[in-house]
Amino acid sequence: MRIKRSKYCLAFLKATEAFDVQAFLQGNVLKTSTVELTGYSPLSGEEISLRGEDLDRLTRIADDRWQDVDGLATTLGVPASWLMDLAAQGFLLTDEPMGPRKRWREIHDRVDSESWNPAVAAFHLASLHLESSAAEAQGDKEVDLTEMKRNSAEDTEAFLERHGPPPEAFQSRPDAAKNEPLPRPEYDQEDHFFKTLLERKTHRTFEPQTPLGLETLSRLLHLTFGHQGLYRLSPEVFTLHKTSPSGGSLHPIEAYPVVHDVQGLAPGLYHYRAEDHSLELLREISADDLRSMTVGFAQGQTFVGTAQAAIVLVARFARNFWKYKRQLKTYAVVHQDAGHLNQTFHLTATRLGLGAFYTAAIDPLRIAEALDLPTPSESALGICGCGVKTPDDPSSPDLEPSSPGPLGSGP
Repeated sequence: MRIKRSKYCLAFLKATEAFDVQAFLQGNVLKTSTVELTGYSPLSGEEISLRGEDLDRLTRIADDRWQDVDGLATTLGVPASWLMDLAAQGFLLTDEPMGPRKRWREIHDRVDSESWNPAVAAFHLASLHLESSAAEAQGDKEVDLTEMKRNSAEDTEAFLERHGPPPEAFQSRPDAAKNEPLPRPEYDQEDHFFKTLLERKTHRTFEPQTPLGLETLSRLLHLTFGHQGLYRLSPEVFTLHKTSPSGGSLHPIEAYPVVHDVQGLAPGLYHYRAEDHSLELLREISADDLRSMTVGFAQGQTFVGTAQAAIVLVARFARNFWKYKRQLKTYAVVHQDAGHLNQTFHLTATRLGLGAFYTAAIDPLRIAEALDLPTPSESALGICGCGVKTPDDPSSPDLEPSSPGPLGSGP
């Protein structure tokens, strides 16, 4: 068997605090602080304690060529089991054709071949594990929105007492030379564009037992994720035009509808095929099991499971890295694309008379497993959802009227 070091090994100093037991037994409460060298593998999410000699040995293992395990162990003066333990934790890679360590090598090689920036790859891989760990710690605890609204004032006061007031909602520059008032805008209340913008709100409760019309979902998907035309750069390369902007006109975000209650469609997981405006059924699932799965996707947020349809936004990072190789900002641009699509989705749903929401509090590894995504090349960034609005939505309260000018200045 052969072995080499992962290019995505991190080492940092980690401070930990503990009670001084001896002082506690003498009636004193004292804390001691220690700093230890810690290794972290973004491939596996594993964290280990490192000694100085361990770090030295890791740096002596090549990351660009394979070495025989037994020969390398002899050179480093360690047992072969030391190397295999690090391989199991994602710090080292093996050429095993089977087994759990094969997964780390496949992810590593996939990232390496797709021109990820190393810092971005390490961050993205780590974020997948951290978000999934947060979901596990929460235990998919369901969130009752009515209870949240009832206790919102009390919860807000408690939060303020603990964390202090937030930064100012509105910012002004004291170093500005002057403040130039703008003409007060007036809008035609019958203009659909302005009306839709002003009516857009987040909704998290939906009418049960009321299915979403298939034609309505079709319009929503087409206007948000469908392509409206293309520009051919060569016989093989073309750019797409959609209703949202995209970095490099690459449009790397795929839509995966989770259909709970839509007329004419079986409950299940789908992929929206933008090429010909169709839905590919990946897996049909019973309604109850599907809602439970969707709530798990959203780290226990129950409202996501009550929507008639939820759309998982999945990024195909390799599409952007193909053009912008190993650039730091490329990763950020893909996330900005998801933001553009979310706004278009919200506005389109509002115009169609639907309630809509977006959440980025998701469990990307659970979603990747359910949708059979090649992580990290394709990863979920968030979930849009829509459905038939309830008459009195506790998640979307009435707003205080607002107009240009300082708060409290009147209409």
